[in-house]
Amino acid sequence: MIPMQSAAEILDELDQQWAAGGCPDLQSLLAQVPANEPELIQELCAADLEWRWRKHADGNLSPGDDSLPAKPIAADYRILLGDQWDDPDCRRNLLEAEWCARSIWGDTPDVDQFATQMPMQADWNSSLARELAALVPLQATLTSRSLKQPISVRVNHDFIVGRQGAGEPKAPAWIAQTARLIVANSHYRVISRDQLRVRRTRLREVELSNISRVIAGTWGDHHLEPGQSARLQLPTSIKVGELEVQLGFDDPHAMDTDQAIQ
Repeated sequence: MIPMQSAAEILDELDQQWAAGGCPDLQSLLAQVPANEPELIQELCAADLEWRWRKHADGNLSPGDDSLPAKPIAADYRILLGDQWDDPDCRRNLLEAEWCARSIWGDTPDVDQFATQMPMQADWNSSLARELAALVPLQATLTSRSLKQPISVRVNHDFIVGRQGAGEPKAPAWIAQTARLIVANSHYRVISRDQLRVRRTRLREVELSNISRVIAGTWGDHHLEPGQSARLQLPTSIKVGELEVQLGFDDPHAMDTDQAIQ
């Protein structure tokens, strides 16, 4: 009698076959899953989805299981998942695998449009954007005549740019607890305390929204009245007074804690 494989061994077999250039027989691997480990089926499907997108992006997808496309979406695994697909947690797991795979190796979907697939999940678009921050962190690089050298700050997937408020450090400063990038001191009244909201919408795109109640401005190539928004491709830069904020991708030397930048 052939001994039953553990969950780790089944997942390893899937990874090893893909890494070796093959296209695993997913149905055969799913048949090995013990009845008391239904979540392993989800993990195998999610891993298979990610491998297919990666191999397609590399141009190395080998012929194999014709029941699944080269660039699958979560719903393509519905039959394999059976009754599990009716579980919202299962669909969310597979959709998040699709979101990450397409963001890195595919067509980089829009976070708000993608989130409509789970309408009952409040703020799911924020969770998806947070996934992007974990995969490819965002950084702000600050430059001005008063700074001796550019300073890099690791920023959130969703943060505020504005003027120094009561109890906050002088500009330039990053406040991780409140996700605020302070770009001007309190006396600089030409911008509001809460002037801009910067939100990650795609892997290489942010949405810039003017959240000030009264102050309009021009940032990059966009003039924004209060309440208006624009999408900017990364990397990009915005200028506030003499301070230029370049938004791009993270490096290992960026700061990730509350710090005033002197």
